[in-house]
Amino acid sequence: MPALTRALTESDPEIVGRAKECLEKIGPAKDVAVLSAVVRLIAYRKPADAVATLVAFAPSAPNEAVLQEVTGALVVVGMRNGKPDPLLEKAVQDKDPERRAVALAALNRKSNDKKALPETRLALPGLKWPMKEAWAIDDAKQVELEVTEVQFFRSLADSHFAKP
Repeated sequence: MPALTRALTESDPEIVGRAKECLEKIGPAKDVAVLSAVVRLIAYRKPADAVATLVAFAPSAPNEAVLQEVTGALVVVGMRNGKPDPLLEKAVQDKDPERRAVALAALNRKSNDKKALPETRLALPGLKWPMKEAWAIDDAKQVELEVTEVQFFRSLADSHFAKP
């Protein structure tokens, strides 16, 4: 879907028309929150084929937020015994720019590729996820807590900051 969405901005009307047709056949985008949760669950459980699955999914990520989740998950599952997973090293040479970008970002390497992700979300094991809870004593609400999500990044693109 990301490639088809980018094709909508092409100058060739045939490309734009075919991209619209493909997007209509694919249907609406999947729920981003569910996709992000699945990626975080893969990072938490670390199944044997996690690296291959995440690298293969990267070009299909519906937006940058999910792509950053994939990168963060690859940081967690992409290292084995202090060494990068061979599949992650292989993805650095992949022809697909999204696969290359997430692999480089997960390995914390620089790229001259304009599609490379400038920011990489850090996965912090044990960090509490957003939640809302209330405590009641004798059927009366005493305390209500709400925790919001905090994201940590290794680096951010200059576009996130105002220029003087």
